[in-house]
Amino acid sequence: MTEEMMDKAFTQVSENIEILIDENRAKLRTAMRDQMVQQAEDEADLVFGLTMGATIEPCGNRADVKCKLAWGAKTTKKAESVVDDHPDLFKGDGGGE
Repeated sequence: MTEEMMDKAFTQVSENIEILIDENRAKLRTAMRDQMVQQAEDEADLVFGLTMGATIEPCGNRADVKCKLAWGAKTTKKAESVVDDHPDLFKGDGGGE
C-alpha cells in the first residue's frame, strides 16, 4: 500500500467517524443524559464511554475502510497497587541495621 493510499484511508476513517457521530448525536446525548441522571440518583461512579474503532484492509490497488462507534454508561471500579521485585529490607523489628 502506498503512502498516498494510506493517507486517503486515514482521511476516510476521520470522515466516517465524524459521520457516525453526527448520525447518532441525539442517541449519544440521550445516553449521556441518562447516565448523569442515574449517577445523581444512585451516587454511582459511572463513566460515559465513547469508543471508536477502524480497520484498514489493503485490497489490491485500494483499501477497505471499516469504522465503528460504540457508547454507553459504564460503572467503573478501581484498585491501585504497586509491586516490585525488591525484597523487603526492613522486615521484623523495623530496624534498618
